[in-house]
Amino acid sequence: MITPQPQKRPRSSIIRFEAAQPNETWQSDFTHWPLADGTDTEIISWLDDHSRYLLHISAHPRITGPIVVTTFTHTADQHGLPASTLTDIQAGWGLSGKRWIWGWPDRKEGQ
Repeated sequence: MITPQPQKRPRSSIIRFEAAQPNETWQSDFTHWPLADGTDTEIISWLDDHSRYLLHISAHPRITGPIVVTTFTHTADQHGLPASTLTDIQAGWGLSGKRWIWGWPDRKEGQ
């Protein structure tokens, strides 16, 4: 049964946006998925917000900070660095409370 919650905003109040060009913004998230044998797996994805092109998707027993960084770096090596990212920085990533910046001293745009 659904309980009415009038205090919640209506769908019409949601502001939609789309990056103006490719590599302007990447979105990332992960989700849980049970395998046929009942084992839980986590799937991480990187999506270009402008084109909605799925740049990367992979499954892991558990998403950790190093997996997030590795999948991002691998995807950036293939598609170039994005100008920004949009994530909810889930606690499961091991990145809570940490700032994510693209300023690797040994990495330049286009490398």
